[in-house]
Amino acid sequence: MAFTNSPLVSYTRISPYSSGRKGHNIDTITIHCSASQAAVETLGRLFQTKAASANYGIGPDGRVGMYVEERNRSWATSDGENDRRAVTIEVACENRHPYKVNDAAYKTLLDLVTDICRRNGIKKLVWSANKADRVGHRNGCNMTVHRDYENKSCPGQWLYERHEQIAAEVNKRLTEDEEMERWKTIEDVPEGFYRDTVRQLMQDGIIKGKGNGVIDLTEDMLRVTIYNKRMIETMLEK
Repeated sequence: MAFTNSPLVSYTRISPYSSGRKGHNIDTITIHCSASQAAVETLGRLFQTKAASANYGIGPDGRVGMYVEERNRSWATSDGENDRRAVTIEVACENRHPYKVNDAAYKTLLDLVTDICRRNGIKKLVWSANKADRVGHRNGCNMTVHRDYENKSCPGQWLYERHEQIAAEVNKRLTEDEEMERWKTIEDVPEGFYRDTVRQLMQDGIIKGKGNGVIDLTEDMLRVTIYNKRMIETMLEK
């Protein structure tokens, strides 16, 4: 498959600590906690020197950083087989138990996980409280956590207890997507503002599509992309 990266990214610093997926497609989401209110820039610096990385990081302000492109495996979960099939996400949080995540970071986490599922054809997220289900990807389970593979508390109790809630919210959005009209190519996008905006986003490299002119976009996906682009532009102007 042709791998793409999230249009929600506003900061990129690629880590040297990554490797190939060895033919694996993306079918799993692994959410980590940073154990601190780490900004996306802080994670970017960390992953330059520490032999670890994640595909994405979310700062306490809700911004998204990218450190390993989705076509590559991050070094995140202490298990190569998991990371070859997963997109890994570090989320800023408080630095003590239960490692609570603030509203801005949590909202972005839902948006980012939804985006990853949409682009990689993950139709449904399945969480299980049973470790054997998670590690073995049994009963459709496609959400894993770092504590499954190493003696750690990651992703912290706050996020761990919300995995079922995350799956439910993302699945609701994915179901709504199925009911929405999808624009396969730019010619399918309604003329005027929407088509002009999509064309500009493609020229800017924000929307890259799936190759052969296929963009596979919905109105909701476009609205989120426009909102995030405007938010980034406003922050850069300050």
